[in-house]
Amino acid sequence: MKAIIIIIIFSFFITGYKYTDTDNKPCINILPYKGIDTGLTNFIYKELNKIYPNVVLSNAIPLSSRAYYSPRKRYRADTILLIQRESAKKNQYILGITNKDISTNKDDIFDWGVFGLAFGNSSIVSTHRLLKTNLKEQLLKTVLHELGHTQGLDHCIIKSCIMSDAEGKNNIDNEKGFCNKCKNFLIKKGFKV
Repeated sequence: MKAIIIIIIFSFFITGYKYTDTDNKPCINILPYKGIDTGLTNFIYKELNKIYPNVVLSNAIPLSSRAYYSPRKRYRADTILLIQRESAKKNQYILGITNKDISTNKDDIFDWGVFGLAFGNSSIVSTHRLLKTNLKEQLLKTVLHELGHTQGLDHCIIKSCIMSDAEGKNNIDNEKGFCNKCKNFLIKKGFKV
């Protein structure tokens, strides 16, 4: 009997299994889509690691043809979110990043171009509509905005808050950070903002 126990323990060491504290903790999985600059995804990965304890950067994959909307030559963000949710693991927040134009429904408009979109544990952001002069800063704020939605935050009425509604305009440079209410909400969710 002792020999069997020793063999089982030894097999765990040989296979290289390593249990970590983060195995069952919430994780942000950054999912780059082909075409996005790896420098941008690495930047987002480094910045998120500063404020969240468990961040993973996956390999780039192509956007699904299921999400392509040919009349406008763009991708449907809502379809991308559904596809990402299908592959998400338990306790995982998927953050897709693309350089392609994305859209969703807004009020009575079927194909409204957006910076990003989030639903449940899935979010997608695009660099397509962001200002190229300060792309990294605008991308980071857009990422934080969409991740805020995945945590349960709604749009904020304070215009300088990262969670403010874009209302069809690029006002990202006017966002100074999270307001106190949004910041405290995220701190309770494990963010260091």
